Amino acid sequence: MQMRKGFTLMEMLVVIVTLGILSAVMLLSSLEAVSSADASNIINNMQQIKMATYAWYKDNLSRIIPDKSVGYRIRTKGTDQLFSEFVRDHKAEILQYIDNAGSIVVRSKAESSNNTGDYLLTAVEKTKKWYICCNLGDTGKIISEHGSESPELRVKEKLAGRAKTLNLAGMLEKGNDKMEAEVYTDQKFVCMPILQLP
Repeated sequence: MQMRKGFTLMEMLVVIVTLGILSAVMLLSSLEAVSSADASNIINNMQQIKMATYAWYKDNLSRIIPDKSVGYRIRTKGTDQLFSEFVRDHKAEILQYIDNAGSIVVRSKAESSNNTGDYLLTAVEKTKKWYICCNLGDTGKIISEHGSESPELRVKEKLAGRAKTLNLAGMLEKGNDKMEAEVYTDQKFVCMPILQLP
């Protein structure tokens, strides 16, 4: 009996299909790992900004002034400002408490609406509750032109899954500073509470 050399066409197709399946599985698992890493990075940055803001607050208690009409203002050299105005004009005071502040972009609410990936310091309910939020982009960017899920959607899903354990909230643009108890993938911002003033 004569030994044949090489693969038949059928054997070659089986090998190619098997390699294709294995590479697809590896690609999916690597995308999952990247999404988890991105979500962890966002949470880490939010916690750093939270700790920095809280440290700034503790060091500047005498500058936090009660105001019956708006809750609280922060005393500055010029005028007393709401928290969002203070962040717009003096965020460097807070960011000095972060070691790697150059790698984190923090904005006020007015500046942050179109800057995906940036962080927002805001106050709600008459400036009594302070939050750090991450701008994760609009719903329209979630599905690509090819019909596949975007990385932003996978990151939002990871954050939504960890919302209860990390006490995350979602902020809806339409709701005028309304914080939702849950994080949904159609929301633009994911927020973490910093503190609640008395």
